[in-house]
Amino acid sequence: MIYQKIKLFIAKIGQHNRTIFSAAALIAIITFAVKFVAMLKELVVASHFGTSEVLDVFLIAYLIPSFAISIFAGNFSAAVIPPFIEIRKQNGAEAAKRYLATTMVITLGLLSMIAAILALSGPLALNLLSSNLSAEAQSLSLSLYFILLPIIMLAGIIDIFSALLKAEKKFILAAFAPMLVPLTVLFSLLIFSSNIGIYAYAYGEFFGSLAGIILLAIGLKKYNLFVYPKWYGINNNVRQTMSQYIPLISSSMIICSAPVIDIVMASTLEPGSVSSLTYGNKITTVILSISSIALVSSLLPYFSSMVANKEWKSVQHTINFFMKTVFITTIPMMIVFMLFSEQITRLLFERGEFTGQDTLVVSQIFFFYLLQMPFFIADMIWISLIYALKVNQILLLGNIITIILNIAGNYFFMQIWGIAGIALSTALVLFISFIYLTITARRALARAIQASPEQGVQ
Repeated sequence: MIYQKIKLFIAKIGQHNRTIFSAAALIAIITFAVKFVAMLKELVVASHFGTSEVLDVFLIAYLIPSFAISIFAGNFSAAVIPPFIEIRKQNGAEAAKRYLATTMVITLGLLSMIAAILALSGPLALNLLSSNLSAEAQSLSLSLYFILLPIIMLAGIIDIFSALLKAEKKFILAAFAPMLVPLTVLFSLLIFSSNIGIYAYAYGEFFGSLAGIILLAIGLKKYNLFVYPKWYGINNNVRQTMSQYIPLISSSMIICSAPVIDIVMASTLEPGSVSSLTYGNKITTVILSISSIALVSSLLPYFSSMVANKEWKSVQHTINFFMKTVFITTIPMMIVFMLFSEQITRLLFERGEFTGQDTLVVSQIFFFYLLQMPFFIADMIWISLIYALKVNQILLLGNIITIILNIAGNYFFMQIWGIAGIALSTALVLFISFIYLTITARRALARAIQASPEQGVQ
């Protein structure tokens, strides 16, 4: 009886969803391993530095480079995978590789320019961000900043290599490569922190990113997918990508300013607030990223293929299936984590410099951050569809609304719950974002169906 029910359930899923689900499950397993290593790194960081000022200094120094990475280096896959798949279908593999080589030149040139600008303007920005710190701490933040700044270029190359692997549905290596950064940081802290302190953290981030590039390059060579940056000229496909890349960058610039705003507003509270907020968010990020990374990595290439083939019924079926799955699985999980938020925080962090009082503060932050779980993951499904439909301008307006609400929510809830109010504000903003994306993405899909009738095989 149970076997028949399982068999019926699998049959209802459909071929596309079975394939995507299998890919997502595989990516989720690898991502879990990556995040497990990342959590081990956080345990070592907590043991070595607690919620001290020196950790605040590192987080502030890494704020601008990580912000630039999220905006410029993290959007290549979203902008390139849909047109790459479409070009390959219509014009062949060689045309798709020439397109990718040209967009790589443009992207690496942009990242080089951004890194140069930040090298010149970074000291002034750091002075503003660390104005509440001592002169010694400000000097340390500047030194760390210049160690971390080159990671912008490294992260861009990683995203380019990962995009090519994902477009070819070679998910394993692209999912595994991020493990090298926390792994390198972990070993760097354990071996070198007693001699060079917080610098071990910075060098670990740099060399871990470099190791990720080497691993992905070896994989691309193995699959005969490696593409060198080469200029083939600007054509309609490249122009279309740039037209999608610009709203993506603008949108990311707005939405990625949210954690910057959170940290700046947290820095106005008592010392250690920035570290507490970061610890509370790290736990939630581990939980969310396992599912969200798995969904986006697997859904984007498959959505792009469905859109290229005009398989609209498959698109709708996939959306409905994964939306139901997300809410059915994440809401009970969210409740369990909320009930045991203090115990989880104590188990993970309370040792060394991380005290019982730190546990109480961080667990409350963790509790409020958990409220975003179903909406954050559901948003990733809609965003994958928006990328595939190449209507990225939808995200720009939504993120403008989101950032305004985030600032207002932070200010209001900080008056009531202090540093934990920032986490509550984030959860409410994600709920509003989910409503916005549901309405706008469904409208965009309806327009695409109306403009182009279904032709693909179901």
